[in-house]
Amino acid sequence: LAEEEKPYLLTCFMGENECFGDYYICNDQKSEFVYCATTELDAIGLSKKFLQSKIFVRYPEIERQILD
Repeated sequence: LAEEEKPYLLTCFMGENECFGDYYICNDQKSEFVYCATTELDAIGLSKKFLQSKIFVRYPEIERQILD
């Protein structure tokens, strides 16, 4: 599709080692955005349960940053 025919407006481009979605997961909110890769990438997904039981226990400063 031509740029003007695309159904979404591209507003944010992320680089290497960036993450998204953690705020919504941790605050039980549905994201208001649609995320779409425009190039090939490698990615992982972490569940809220995993974040709370494994990551935040070991790195409480990360939890504070996300919740703030």
